[in-house]
Amino acid sequence: MISIPPQHERLSVDTTQFRFREVRTAQELRDVLALRYRVYGEQMGLKHLSSLDHASRLDADVYDLTSSHFGLFAHSANGETVVGTLRIASERLSPQISLLRAVAAAALVAGTGESASFMIFSANEMSPDFARASAASTSVRPSPASRNGTR
Repeated sequence: MISIPPQHERLSVDTTQFRFREVRTAQELRDVLALRYRVYGEQMGLKHLSSLDHASRLDADVYDLTSSHFGLFAHSANGETVVGTLRIASERLSPQISLLRAVAAAALVAGTGESASFMIFSANEMSPDFARASAASTSVRPSPASRNGTR
């Protein structure tokens, strides 16, 4: 998914450098989850998706717990911003689980993000064996949007 946030709509390909890399900090992960929220909840109008947390304006679901998260970062004179995201799901607990917990903790401290934070904090209970079982479980189903290729 690629989307140019409103504050960077005037990014010029001639003056902007793009870098695709793994997310390294809690702030970068928060920016990735916020971009997903803007794309799915605002631009595509899929406000009914259970992964969208309207209070925190983040998109987080069970697949984040077992995914590696990547971002497409635009670097310009205005600074750096996330303009694209990719996650690769696996059968293992996310290598960025501590970043997910940090994002969830910040949302709870701010008084927002109850539903997404609850899901992310459930990672505290996840052993690698449980993560594999959860990923393979028939009780965990992709959202309608992901089944039809839009997510």
